[in-house]
Amino acid sequence: MTCKHNDCKTNQRIYLPSNDAPSTVSRHPYCTKCGVIKNISTDRGRKLGYYINQLSKMRKRKLIPTHAQFRLILKEINKTWAFDDLYSARKTGQDQIVIEAVMKYCKTLPIPTIQGYL
Repeated sequence: MTCKHNDCKTNQRIYLPSNDAPSTVSRHPYCTKCGVIKNISTDRGRKLGYYINQLSKMRKRKLIPTHAQFRLILKEINKTWAFDDLYSARKTGQDQIVIEAVMKYCKTLPIPTIQGYL
C-alpha cells in the first residue's frame, strides 16, 4: 500500500541539489507522513499506462514477438514501486526498469531500439 502523500508547508522545504542544473540548490517539498522527497525536476515519472502503450506499439511492429512475452514484461514492470508512486519516481529510472524487463524476455532486441520507444 502506498502513502497518500501530504506536502510539507512552503517554509519547511529542504534544500537539495537540482537535477536540472547541478551547480544550483533548490527547495524540495517532502511528504509529512512518510518523509519521501518529491521529484520536482523535469525528469518526472510517468504512469504505467504510458509504458503499456509504448510496449503495445513494439508488439504491433513485431519487436515483441509473442503475447506471452508481452504479458511477462508487463508483469515484471507492474511489481515495481516506481509505477505506483509517482511522487518521487524519475522517468530515467522507470525507463531502466522497462529496458531490463524487455531485455529479460526479448534477448535479441537491441537497447537503442527499446529506448527509441520510451
